[in-house]
Amino acid sequence: MEQALVMASEVPIPTLRERYSTLRDKSRAEVEAGRFEEALVLVQEALGLAELLGDDELVAKARCNVAAVALTIGKPGDHIADLRSILMRNYDVMTSFMAAYNLCYAYELKKEFKKALFYGRIARDRAEAADSPEHLATSYNQIGNSLLADSYFQEAREHYEKGLALLPDQLSYVTVPTQFNLGYCMIMLGEVREGFSLLFRCLRWLRPRQMRSMQVWAHLFTCAGYLELGKVRRAWVHGRKALAFAYETGEQEAIKMSLFMMGEVERSGGDIDAAFGYFSKVQQRFFPDHEEAPALLSVVSMAKVVNLRA
Repeated sequence: MEQALVMASEVPIPTLRERYSTLRDKSRAEVEAGRFEEALVLVQEALGLAELLGDDELVAKARCNVAAVALTIGKPGDHIADLRSILMRNYDVMTSFMAAYNLCYAYELKKEFKKALFYGRIARDRAEAADSPEHLATSYNQIGNSLLADSYFQEAREHYEKGLALLPDQLSYVTVPTQFNLGYCMIMLGEVREGFSLLFRCLRWLRPRQMRSMQVWAHLFTCAGYLELGKVRRAWVHGRKALAFAYETGEQEAIKMSLFMMGEVERSGGDIDAAFGYFSKVQQRFFPDHEEAPALLSVVSMAKVVNLRA
């Protein structure tokens, strides 16, 4: 290993930068496809190259990328402390944006929504300073998620709409998450028809693409909408798709919520044994100290009081 590092350090600097850029671009493609384990390997390798280059800001960006992927698949490690230290340094606005944005996401996963909102607003301010409509739109989406998770539905809707207003009215990797988040938010606000219209639009765009993480949430929100309408069979179809995609990505929050929703769907359809099986998987994997939960959830509906973003 030591010899390999010595050899790598002798590679001309432009070549190292080119390799870094190639790894970064490949990792982005893996993230878009929802292949997070593969993406993690690539961003970690890119971080090693950034360290060899000795470029502090490039290293900070690479550390942000590693943190983002690791958090998604449930490997928090020391990434929150690392992101905070990056944010506190006077790096360029885009590096600060990346650190704040990922801190917002990290605290959303930890269910500390006030902290998530705090860092989401910092990310928004950095995106404004960078004069980047795309990054500003994604920061509005992340703020919306923090508000939605804390059940501030109207405020979340306003932030999703602000983000979408910054970009052309067409579906893309940037706009689709905001659109299906807005669709779910509208369903929660009782605007079911409008919410479904957005979800179906996103699903049509996603169907031919290998964007597994987005497909999870679009199907999951559609499942919740159909369950709200009492259309159990349609809810089951979308719930099963969400769960399959969630297992493919390894995204822990998506797996948890997909298992939970499938338990709700099976309970609503009258199959208590199947419901118990799904709720048991949730309990064993995510709440090992609550052994009584599967039996309780199998007979008491939580669909109308559970917020999938919370």
